[in-house]
Amino acid sequence: MFGLRTSHKELVDRIINRLIEGGAQVLLIPHVFGTGPNSESDVNASREVLASLAPTLTPYLTMVSGDFDQHELKAIIGSCSFFIGARMHACIAALSQTIPAVGLAYSPKFRGVFNSVGLSDQVLDLRSAETQEIVARILDAFRNRANLHRLLIENVPGVRRRVLSFFDHLTEPVLDTPVAR
Repeated sequence: MFGLRTSHKELVDRIINRLIEGGAQVLLIPHVFGTGPNSESDVNASREVLASLAPTLTPYLTMVSGDFDQHELKAIIGSCSFFIGARMHACIAALSQTIPAVGLAYSPKFRGVFNSVGLSDQVLDLRSAETQEIVARILDAFRNRANLHRLLIENVPGVRRRVLSFFDHLTEPVLDTPVAR
């Protein structure tokens, strides 16, 4: 549907394997909770990933399960030291909390979000990049996560100020005319 250059399942499996080989603990965080047989569901996709990986990896891999709202999911993402996301709003949740992130992009919108915090080079376009390149760049970002975190600590407050300044002119009520009842 998105014209991805590589198999998303193969890519995710390879990323998880390489991160765990490097000593990481991996937490799968579903962000879309579709219901029904044909709905889009990160829960179902995460369960498929768990089922397909070697049992020797299970001590290093877990999945968030439960009925969480967007605030609770953001808090869970905020507990991570590094984040890889294919959902733009999940990446925003990480970046806004200064969590180093890599965006697995299927849309040009990712680049603008990451660019706003100085991390445009952490967007990997799944429509053009090969699996080997994506995995290598993720591992590099993971090793460099402390520097990425420092960069986010420097840049995110300015982004917050700019976003909030959009509302500075709203000192008076927005409605100029009375509301008919």
